[in-house]
Amino acid sequence: MIINQSFWPDVVATAQQAYDLARYLTGHGNCVSVLTSRSLHGKQGASLPALEVVDGVEIHRVSHNLFDKRGLLTRALDYPRLNVTCAAKALMLPRHDVVICLTTPPFVALVGALVGALLRGIKGTRFVFWTVDLCPDLPVEASIIGCSGTVHRLLKAIDLICLGSADRIVSLGHPAHQVFESVYSMQHACNAWRTLLREPVTTGLSGDSRGVQP
Repeated sequence: MIINQSFWPDVVATAQQAYDLARYLTGHGNCVSVLTSRSLHGKQGASLPALEVVDGVEIHRVSHNLFDKRGLLTRALDYPRLNVTCAAKALMLPRHDVVICLTTPPFVALVGALVGALLRGIKGTRFVFWTVDLCPDLPVEASIIGCSGTVHRLLKAIDLICLGSADRIVSLGHPAHQVFESVYSMQHACNAWRTLLREPVTTGLSGDSRGVQP
């Protein structure tokens, strides 16, 4: 299962990256489902189908934006709503060997951490955190929040929960990989998907030789 705010037919970067990964995994014999939003980036009022199958990928859309993305307040209201609805849907769907969470909206990886924690013992589900953005590092660099305030400490604590709960962390490249190893001391990070996919996902994540269902 892949969880991200955007997916096909959206054209934002993470939607295309998630779609490419889903098609790759489906093409290699895996059953793939996606949890995503019913909204389209930049198209207020758009409402995509709640369930759709595209290229063998089963797409579940659970929520849509109530507001536009012009302000931080409206995003702060929409993002938690999407995370909650994704968590509820993920727990209702059949067993998945692996849950892959990207970073849009921020801390949607909490859904993966929750599902992994609740279902690891029951269903053997594993959690992979695909870190496209570094939060709260990015808003600090953009001068949106300070690096020593309460908000930063709270967001950093949530980020560490997500990182620490992941069975694997996938970074975009070597610089981000170095951050995870040196700053966060996360030794279970790997440098891009090509590194993780070189080892069969069956043994790398699920611990046995069964086919996985990302």
